[in-house]
Amino acid sequence: MNQKSITDYPNAPDIESSTWDYASRFSGPVGEWMLQQQIDATKDFLLQHWPDEKGLSVLDVGGGHGQNISLVNALGHRLTILGSDESCNQVVKKDLDSGLADFNVGTLLALPYADNSFDVVICYRILSHMDSWQALIGELTRVARHLVLVDYPSKRSFNIVSDVLFLFKKQIEKNTRRYGYFSDDDVDAVFVGNGFYRSNRRRQFFLPMAIYRLIGNLWFSKLAAGIFRGTGLTATFGSPVISAYRPK
Repeated sequence: MNQKSITDYPNAPDIESSTWDYASRFSGPVGEWMLQQQIDATKDFLLQHWPDEKGLSVLDVGGGHGQNISLVNALGHRLTILGSDESCNQVVKKDLDSGLADFNVGTLLALPYADNSFDVVICYRILSHMDSWQALIGELTRVARHLVLVDYPSKRSFNIVSDVLFLFKKQIEKNTRRYGYFSDDDVDAVFVGNGFYRSNRRRQFFLPMAIYRLIGNLWFSKLAAGIFRGTGLTATFGSPVISAYRPK
């Protein structure tokens, strides 16, 4: 992992990603389209393992961004969101009040649950902003019975020049954060050390997401993404990566 990952909350980055300001990064047609790619991958992974089963217990660690609420409910499962602070419920408060999810406050590196408490554990937008990301994986696998889903920026992508392009990226996205990026082998090795193996992986975009935001055209985004996926560039060099892990 690149060690230049810097955040105001090194072990509680969801305090930033659970805000309306951060949610604005996925506003508009292009932002919604990018977000949908991750939602679709999550759906595919869950249906791959449980095509018919309902009523799974799902924990979304750092999930105050709220992107998984509609999906988990549509699949007939029950979602609990774990936030590092009470403020992490601001984006999802309406859904919480409607009973669509439960919300707990706790420390990401010491999740307030017993071992094997949840069928599925999801953790998006968090790993790359954590100083102690290996310890976080240890906690995710500790409380998961059957499946862990994580996302992370890949080294095998345009992220290899991310430090050079960060200022350009910030000009486009305004509220972007520095982040670490990973090799697949490094992430896999930590999961293996905790008794989990990778069962699936999906790379999302060949071009940096900031490029899609800069152009701001949904037609171009879909066309470019289709070309890069069709030529195999996304499968080889795409980022972020969503990976699914199951216990041995």
